Amino acid sequence: MAWQQPDDESHDDAVVPAPATPAAPVGPLDVPVGDLPLARRAGRAVLDRLRDAHAAASAEHAALLGLVADLVDETAASLGVPVGGDPVETARFGRLGGDPAEAVITEIALALRVGVAGARRLVTDALALTTVLPQTRAALRDGTIGPDQAHAVVAGTAGLTDEQARLVDTHLAEDLPRLDPPGVKRKVRALVARLEVDATTRRLRYETCRRRVLVQPLGDGAAELVATGPVADITALFHRLTTWATTRTGP
Repeated sequence: MAWQQPDDESHDDAVVPAPATPAAPVGPLDVPVGDLPLARRAGRAVLDRLRDAHAAASAEHAALLGLVADLVDETAASLGVPVGGDPVETARFGRLGGDPAEAVITEIALALRVGVAGARRLVTDALALTTVLPQTRAALRDGTIGPDQAHAVVAGTAGLTDEQARLVDTHLAEDLPRLDPPGVKRKVRALVARLEVDATTRRLRYETCRRRVLVQPLGDGAAELVATGPVADITALFHRLTTWATTRTGP
């Protein structure tokens, strides 16, 4: 008689526990702020203060540009720039550029101890933001954009008519806070192309006419060279001058 293994009811009725599901890793975005480690919470606090400081610096830069524009106006008025004999119009004429702006560039370079190129950028930005780019100026004053974004708008609208620049400024206002400087340049180019073909032609003519080379004496036998021209030519000249300066012997 063959032997049979008796049924083990304990095995039939046993409940096999399901394998434990490993807990999903908790990523940085899944952690509430209150549960963050102290160091992480401190880091976020520093970032908040950094944003506030950046906004405050932008507002201060907007105020600085306003003072630069006022200086251009006062210089124009002191030079007696004739604009129909109206002293108010005479002062406003300074914001159109010309000789008063050139005189102010030198004064700012000396007063702020910056190069001629830096002073020229301040004057250029101030004249544009206080005349034809009110939306961009307001964003800079509110701290929603930085000086580099504002300068990108100024550079992109240079050479346009006042009406065209104001149209670009108006259409750009909504997107401006979320764009970095290269993005601002691309957006401005797209808006300019949509305006009319004449606007693009005008900007090309403007960029061609503004090519120049300036020499600013710095004293002690030194001088500063400022050149404006096509990117490829200026880059090649930069490398040649760099090689010359680094390999030159003597004073």
